Amino acid sequence: MFADAPIRWTDSTTWPWMFYVWAAFALAGLAKPAWNWFRRQRAGGWPIAEGRIESVEVNKPTFSFTTKRVEKVEPVDEEFYSYPHNLTNLLFAHVSAHPEQFGTLPKPDDA
Repeated sequence: MFADAPIRWTDSTTWPWMFYVWAAFALAGLAKPAWNWFRRQRAGGWPIAEGRIESVEVNKPTFSFTTKRVEKVEPVDEEFYSYPHNLTNLLFAHVSAHPEQFGTLPKPDDA
């Protein structure tokens, strides 16, 4: 029931394994407060300034992986949005010219 060798705190070879587990948890618990202290000390060196943003300037990057893609898409966008204004008449003429696909349609005057 009793351990063969007594625990001698001056000799670390007699310490039980549970002590090392407890020490590991204690050190792990100190990591977050130590990190917060370190960040506060590092931030304390920065000067404090109060002010207001009055203007902003945004510059377009000189190179981007998307720049070439945008340059290729812009002409397609311009062509897509420049559709003819008489699109309904063109569509009706196309459908009327192909009755085998769309069937016969009444003339615009009959509708």
